[in-house]
Amino acid sequence: MRMIALILLVLAVPVMAYRVTDISVVPSGDRTEVTIVTDGPISYEKFLLTDPMRVVIDLGDALHALPATDFAVNRGGVSAVRTSQYKAPPDGIVRVIIDVNGELMNYSTSLQESNRLVLLLSTDPAGTPFTSWSASSQEIPQVVTGGSVPALSNPAGVTPAGAGYGVASVTQGIQVSEAQRFVDDGFPVEWSGTGGRRITIDVVDAEIRTVMRSIADVSGMNIIIPENYQGTVTARLRNLGWRDALQAILDSQELMATMSGHNTIRIMKRDAFYTEINQMATSDAERENLQDLLTEVFVIRYAQSADIQEATQSVLSERGQISVDTRTNSLIVSDIPRKINEIGRLLPILDSPTAQVMIEAKLVEIDASASSEFGIDWSVGNLGRSDYLTHVGIETTLGVGAPTGTVQFGHITNLLDINATISYLEQQNRAHILSEPRIAICDNMTGMVMSGKQVPLSLKDADGNTYVQLYNIGVSLTVTPHINADNNVTLELNPVVSDLAGEATANDQPIFLTQEAQTTLMIDDGATAVIGGIMRSKTTELEKKIPILGHIPLLGDWLFTYTSQNEETSELVIFVTPHIIRPY
Repeated sequence: MRMIALILLVLAVPVMAYRVTDISVVPSGDRTEVTIVTDGPISYEKFLLTDPMRVVIDLGDALHALPATDFAVNRGGVSAVRTSQYKAPPDGIVRVIIDVNGELMNYSTSLQESNRLVLLLSTDPAGTPFTSWSASSQEIPQVVTGGSVPALSNPAGVTPAGAGYGVASVTQGIQVSEAQRFVDDGFPVEWSGTGGRRITIDVVDAEIRTVMRSIADVSGMNIIIPENYQGTVTARLRNLGWRDALQAILDSQELMATMSGHNTIRIMKRDAFYTEINQMATSDAERENLQDLLTEVFVIRYAQSADIQEATQSVLSERGQISVDTRTNSLIVSDIPRKINEIGRLLPILDSPTAQVMIEAKLVEIDASASSEFGIDWSVGNLGRSDYLTHVGIETTLGVGAPTGTVQFGHITNLLDINATISYLEQQNRAHILSEPRIAICDNMTGMVMSGKQVPLSLKDADGNTYVQLYNIGVSLTVTPHINADNNVTLELNPVVSDLAGEATANDQPIFLTQEAQTTLMIDDGATAVIGGIMRSKTTELEKKIPILGHIPLLGDWLFTYTSQNEETSELVIFVTPHIIRPY
């Protein structure tokens, strides 16, 4: 029994997935050698697709670890290599598609050293001498604005679980499908093609079946014509690709073709083609209405099930239903099998770890005359000055009251110099750090930091009952980060400065002075946004008296007392630094 239990335990342990690390294309005599390199033993399946010609290899129990997904090769009869994490772990299928230029004469595969899969291709025309190519040597350029950009939460060489349900583009993170991708849903699709092995056709009033037989012999394809169709062909086509020749003959006969399987071309009238599609659509809908509904529970790991429910509603059929179990954070889906499978492919993409942003804030009160130490010129801006540490971006005028001024927004180009300047000013008693809060916020969520105090205020409700409400007085900063694909962070900033006025209402209630601004800034990961221009004024009155003489009534105040007033102006500067915390 112990032996049986041990065997069952070994069989229950999942096989460790291996990573696909490199693909190379090198010449091998008059053939082309495509090598797939992994860091573990390879298991694979292969098949051939036509129109256009391509070899597809599915690597089982594999993880995608290539620097990109799509590569332009353009040598040795290989136009491109496309890869994707076709199925996420635990199935773990990496699909490799080799797009072939011209006609594929022959191909074969073999394993070398258990972690190298070699594909040999023979093409027509044969590949001319070319230089070797490998995926690991390709530089993937980073695009700053426009176009495709690297996935922000995907470090080089790592593909997150759940990625690749469909073929992703070169530098996108996760895509459900590829643009203009053929989806095999069982419905016939109109065939069209160009190129192929060259053929010469010179006939007059020849039976169309005889011409199609000649094209079938040259192309290696199976061609089917309706039994009741009769027609003759008169054509003079010289040294033309068989696909172009077939397309030209079909157009002259007002016929069309559709693919059936991988190597069979069916020829039919166009009206018969659309009639077949309509009949299939009707029967398919009727078949779905007769199918039994399946119920499956999907446990959501990272997101809230209620948030995902709305996104998955559009995938359901007319009979499908979806409900939320809040206690287990699960989705309960009842639908036909095909729709259940679609939701199963969609959920790993929606239910993925969310990147976070660590917000480091620093609230500094600085002597107004020391602002120049930072290279700050809030009044005119200094975006074009390379010698300034701080660049002004936006300004927002506040209302009346104290503190007063204009809130300014900018970004810092050299944080080390700024910190050194703050330390120097602190030593000179010209700056004081009020607070240095740090908070972590999920992407697209809102966080707030507050530095101040709470003031109790007595209020009365509608029934005349008195209650006490606490009001926050001080400096607060509300931040909402949005992580962009090019490693920038868009910050929605809402600084609020509030204080008690030196006067009260007729009911002896305090008056609150509040200045608030809202703006949106985009800065790099690790860069610092600066908010300034919030001025505070403080008046100090100093009285000095000569001992004894200064306390003589009337004469002491006039002759032996000195009174001076000193007005100090300080500026509140807020520094905000975002750091992206990636989930992988």
